Amino acid sequence: MSDKGLTSNGITARRADFPSLQRIHNGFPLAYLDGPAGTQMPRQVIDAISAYYTTCNANTHGQFVTTLESDQMLEEARQAVATFLGAPGGGKTISFGGQHDDP
Repeated sequence: MSDKGLTSNGITARRADFPSLQRIHNGFPLAYLDGPAGTQMPRQVIDAISAYYTTCNANTHGQFVTTLESDQMLEEARQAVATFLGAPGGGKTISFGGQHDDP
């Protein structure tokens, strides 16, 4: 089992998840600070976004296969966030990007 806590080994393991942190400039690894313009993403998020855009990117609440897949993915994400936060009502209490879910 790998050590991924807040130890030296754990921090190194987490850093490896972020492709942008592998960059070297003038012999030094780059470091980024979060800001309103965006943040660095781990490989797992980059892969998930890429998979979404290449398979089921669509508007919600339609009848196309891509719409149904997109809606399912969105519902699963809401449920996962609700579980993580301990939110009442499961995924029905979670909204992303100010969207309105009434069809």
